[in-house]
Amino acid sequence: MNYIGALSSEQLKNLSIVVKAFPKWGITNKFTQAAILAIISKESSFKYSFEKGYGNTDNSRIRKIFGSRVSQLSEDRLSAIKKDDKAFFNLVYAGRYGNGPEDGYKYRGGGPNQLTFKSNYDRTGKHIGVDLINHPEKVNDSVVAADIACSYFVRGFNSFKLSHQEHYKSNGINGFKDLTNATLAVYHANAGFGKPVYSVEKINDSTGGLKKALSRAPEFLAHLDKDKVVLPFKDRAEGNRFRNWVNNTYPEYAKEINLDRTGSHTNSYILSAWDKLSDKYTK
Repeated sequence: MNYIGALSSEQLKNLSIVVKAFPKWGITNKFTQAAILAIISKESSFKYSFEKGYGNTDNSRIRKIFGSRVSQLSEDRLSAIKKDDKAFFNLVYAGRYGNGPEDGYKYRGGGPNQLTFKSNYDRTGKHIGVDLINHPEKVNDSVVAADIACSYFVRGFNSFKLSHQEHYKSNGINGFKDLTNATLAVYHANAGFGKPVYSVEKINDSTGGLKKALSRAPEFLAHLDKDKVVLPFKDRAEGNRFRNWVNNTYPEYAKEINLDRTGSHTNSYILSAWDKLSDKYTK
């Protein structure tokens, strides 16, 4: 069975919410969209939860992952502290990217692409208009998570330097002409553009996640082409007529999805409404 075919109803719902959020965030390139979905698939598999503890992980594996952050610990001390998730994450994530000594567990990896560290929670929360500092649990909310993923990659590509553009053959997040380069670049954005560039030839055991992403990206591309919802509105005026109809006919639903009476005729809000109510509107 293929990857998407094996997903649960919850996972499929979360995947759909991300797809519907792409227009809202200006992510219009189909290769970029498929690549983002592939990265999310290897990070969280569209089941949003906080990073799991390392209580059952071999010490040698922990030392390989966290390096100097656990190198001072004896085998006995590491074996003891890894059993306490809060103490372990506070140790390995302390003093990094805005974390204080007690912040590592609170701001451990969460959401679609495993957002980590207080400064990332703060910056992303401000960008999407959600208080993630006082409510870090919201990273695992389906709708918030979709905005987090899109926001993260939109902001990440602000660091897409000319050297990256030349390597990945794109002038920005929506400039990709092929799926492989899009996936390599989005993987790079997820890891941070401060790291060396990626290529298919350089994939090794340390980039097993990239192998998964590259293998799944074509499936996501086909999924996008198959399930793409086409909006019929030629301009803002036509879109506003539909927006008003929804607000007048289904006011509670319009409120639930935050659909205003006026706005973009292509964003995720009107897309959600059209996906649900198009049959009734066109009768």
